Amino acid sequence: MKNQPNAGNCQSLESSTQGQLSGQPKAPFRRSFRSVLATLAVILTAITLTNCAGLTNASSTGSADPATGVLSASATTVSFGSVPTGSTATQSLSVTNTGTASVAIAQATISGSGFTLMSGGAAATLAVGQSATVQVQFAPSSTAAATGNLVITSDASDATLTIALSGTGTQAGISVTPPSVAFGNVATGTTATQPITLKNTGTGNLTVSSESVTGAGLSVTNFTSQTLASNASMTFDAVFAPTSSGSISGSISVSTSLASSPTVISLSGTGTQAAISVTPSSVSFGNVVDDTSTSHTITLKNTGTANLVVSSEIVTGPGFTVTGFAAQTVAPNNSMTFNAVFAPTSAGAASGSISISTSLSGPPTTVALTGTGVQPAMSVTPSSINFGTVIDGTNNSQTITVKNTGTANLVVSSESVTGTGFSVSGFSAQTLTPNTSMTFNAVFAPSSAGNVTGGISLTTNASASPTPINLTGTGAAPTFVLGATPTTLTFGSVNVGNNSTLGVVLKNNGNSNITISGISGATGPFSASGVNAGTVLTPNQSITLSVTFTPTASGAASATIKVSSNSTTAPSISASGTGASTGSSVSLSWMPSSSSDVIGYNVYRGTISGGPYTKLNSSVIPLALDTDSAVSSGQTYYYVVTAVDSSNNESTDSNQAVASVP
Repeated sequence: MKNQPNAGNCQSLESSTQGQLSGQPKAPFRRSFRSVLATLAVILTAITLTNCAGLTNASSTGSADPATGVLSASATTVSFGSVPTGSTATQSLSVTNTGTASVAIAQATISGSGFTLMSGGAAATLAVGQSATVQVQFAPSSTAAATGNLVITSDASDATLTIALSGTGTQAGISVTPPSVAFGNVATGTTATQPITLKNTGTGNLTVSSESVTGAGLSVTNFTSQTLASNASMTFDAVFAPTSSGSISGSISVSTSLASSPTVISLSGTGTQAAISVTPSSVSFGNVVDDTSTSHTITLKNTGTANLVVSSEIVTGPGFTVTGFAAQTVAPNNSMTFNAVFAPTSAGAASGSISISTSLSGPPTTVALTGTGVQPAMSVTPSSINFGTVIDGTNNSQTITVKNTGTANLVVSSESVTGTGFSVSGFSAQTLTPNTSMTFNAVFAPSSAGNVTGGISLTTNASASPTPINLTGTGAAPTFVLGATPTTLTFGSVNVGNNSTLGVVLKNNGNSNITISGISGATGPFSASGVNAGTVLTPNQSITLSVTFTPTASGAASATIKVSSNSTTAPSISASGTGASTGSSVSLSWMPSSSSDVIGYNVYRGTISGGPYTKLNSSVIPLALDTDSAVSSGQTYYYVVTAVDSSNNESTDSNQAVASVP
């Protein structure tokens, strides 16, 4: 009877719970503070699996597969990269039993040129989960790329475990540029230098350790022992300094880390006797002002061992000449001198040369000559001036800067001025070197109203002389207008023995200074303060006049206060108030504003906390105190104060003060 197949259920239970925690917004704060909503979402997932039973078919009668060992390596390939020949590199890898039964390793073998098994090749048994370390070394003997294999044999399910090996041998190489040096003819007593470049043309480091030189008069400078990486270079100088005439040969031997070391560089040269040196070998005269001249001394020296015959000279180039030259024979190590002269006649660059004929073979000795003819130039800042409106009887001064923008000295010799009311101060004739400046002042002092034009003319040695500077301005008649705000002061009812102060802003509305000579009319219960005789107000300047009402008896009082000055208008302020019999009152004071533009304060009163409020004063109060005499017994009053500036702008309310009248 055949067995019917039994299928075990393979079930899984998966649950996912997602929760959300949200913060509720708080009530908004005052002044439009926004609430912040923060939401934190947390997702938790739990998964639980039940056992899964295997399936058997009708013909299965045996048990499950036996346990097996599985051998796994930490790397399937090992690359040593580039390794210089003659050196070694070592790498380690681990082999782990990842199966379910122990593994018996029979052996580990290695193949490939240059690869060696250093450790871990012996037979061993690895328990489940146990690891062993294998160490491999690469020692290339050539510059070719090398490959190989590490093979581990065991009784694991995969009886042979193979790990690929690779590496590349590197070796230094050398090139010499130039490979040999021919110095040619070199005069005795002088030296010739030839740079030599060594380059590592190989793939490994090249160690350059030392040098040695053979041959009379031959030497090396700037040589430094060093190690050159691949494609890197070093440079030193081969020097030939012959002490006698004749051909000389020699060599430089450079010791390196190459097997073919040393590297030899052939040297050759010929020492000669007659020679010439010219100091300087070229002359740059720089900038020279047209129609002037400058000279440089040139020295010819015989640097050879035989007489040098200097026979003649030829000069080329506009403006160039020679002085002090005489044909002569110069003994060894002796010198002769003459002068090169540049005298340009026009602006611009010039070039030329001096050719000196001597007994030396070859072309004449040449001294290059350069120079530039220059002229002075100038800039004036500003190039024109508009003084605007200037009050008759006063003056306005503007600074003018003259700068030498040329390459020659600028001579500023004189100035002349045209136009009624215009003049110059601080001017002095002087010479300005290139890029330097001088200053003076243009002045406008009108004596009558109206528009005026004129100019300043500067005389210099510049080609564009004279240089004009246009001047314009407007004379205006002086005006003296003094204004008062307000012109009426109403103090209302003030208890006898108390006082109330109101302010009047006096402002200069003219274009000239106003001098206040006195305040009159503040008599009886009225007094004035804050403005003294001799006070000067510049145009648009203002000052506050404080008027105080201090009744000594009940009843109405008034006064007309006048301000005397040089103004064409005489401000008059009407002041009135009523003295009240002594009763209840509220005295108010507050911290004054720190702003310099505040001219006074307004006081507001209400009978309900928070307002509305009614202004008590008819004009601004200049001082930080006030008295409210119009109060009733048993009543509570609420006060606020605002600050007022010279443009009658009013601040926001102060904090509220409370007073209860008994």
